[in-house]
Amino acid sequence: MLVAQPTLDAAHWRPHCTSVIPHPLFPHGAKHFLHPCEHLRPGVDVVIPGLPFPLRAPQSQTNSGDPTGRAVWRGASVMAARILKHEGKSQRRGVAIELGCGAAAIPATCAAFCGFEAYATDVPEMVSASSKALADHLRNGGFSGSVRAAPLSWGRTAAREFARVHGRADLVIASECLYALKATDLRIAAATMEALASTIAELLSTNGVCLVLYNPRSDVEAYFWDALPRFNLRRRAELSLDDLGFSPNRVDGLKLYAVERADAAPPSPVFRPILVSLPSTPVEDVLD
Repeated sequence: MLVAQPTLDAAHWRPHCTSVIPHPLFPHGAKHFLHPCEHLRPGVDVVIPGLPFPLRAPQSQTNSGDPTGRAVWRGASVMAARILKHEGKSQRRGVAIELGCGAAAIPATCAAFCGFEAYATDVPEMVSASSKALADHLRNGGFSGSVRAAPLSWGRTAAREFARVHGRADLVIASECLYALKATDLRIAAATMEALASTIAELLSTNGVCLVLYNPRSDVEAYFWDALPRFNLRRRAELSLDDLGFSPNRVDGLKLYAVERADAAPPSPVFRPILVSLPSTPVEDVLD
């Protein structure tokens, strides 16, 4: 079984791609597995803590078009583990929509396993690969919910129509959707991040939550957080990744935030018991 693992060879690791899980046969990210015969392009088995079976994820590269969604990203498995451990236990198990699911749609699959009616969305040309991967995932059985691939390009109009057809989401999943390097054209970066924010705003239900997980790469990405209020959104809190069952190097550098509508009701307070230590040695009775 080929299991996706991050490479330990830091000398060959490209800084802006630290969130990509390389193919185990080609850890340096080279295009050696661009085989002309699709059936000879090996996939990888991605192991998610809390999921009783590995997810077979297709990985391929292309000399034409955008290869971003054709590899397994580190954040996808971390987001999937978060959904299994926390979101699956919540009372909010309605519609879940993953943005930029790529060819493997790992977080959306785990949302379906927990009982969500999940949609794995990406650009139209990625839907065929996502559908094939989802069919393979579902053969494992044990799913409490459902998942299907659907096209969705970011933007207010497309997201509003998607929500009209499929309903607003109780959970929006944005794993590694926030990505901007210092060399990125600022106008393109701003337009992309505004499109992402507007999509989240149109998809979220009143008390829904969007989980945004990313690997900060430049201060350009701060524009996304600054833009949230313009779309009636707010960043609620940074969430811990320490309890998901991964080794530190698998989550190092990743950030996970909860985003909600600005008019959403505040979350209920969490009450924890107070532990009191009583003296173990006997105390003399002062009345004796």
